[in-house]
Amino acid sequence: MAVDPGFGLNNFGAPKVYNETETVARNVLMVLFGRPGSYPSLPHIGMDIPKLLLTSYDDLNEDALKQELVNQCNSFSSVVRSGEFDVIKTFNTDKDNVKRPLLLFKIPTQIKTKSRNLVIAIESGAKGITYNFVWID
Repeated sequence: MAVDPGFGLNNFGAPKVYNETETVARNVLMVLFGRPGSYPSLPHIGMDIPKLLLTSYDDLNEDALKQELVNQCNSFSSVVRSGEFDVIKTFNTDKDNVKRPLLLFKIPTQIKTKSRNLVIAIESGAKGITYNFVWID
């Protein structure tokens, strides 16, 4: 697995380089948030999740999202077939008791010899589309 360079400097003033786990998370987020055609050298890459959350959340199909991510990142095909990869469509209720659409992606990964799950949460709320991710052992 490769590491990616970052634009900017790290805390020590040296060029920023993302480690393997950061690289995996950033690449998956690029696919989820990108729009097809945004990357001229990879015109098919991009799922445009924000558009899906804002326009047709009720019609979203978790299995179709899994399949689309596999089509875009072929390396996920084995974990989708094994049932380890999961997409959960739910709602998050805020302090004012307003339900906001929430998509959770649980993606098993293997970095070197360590197995971990990358969990990405994408929510449509009052501030627009927000996301966060964590690694779970």
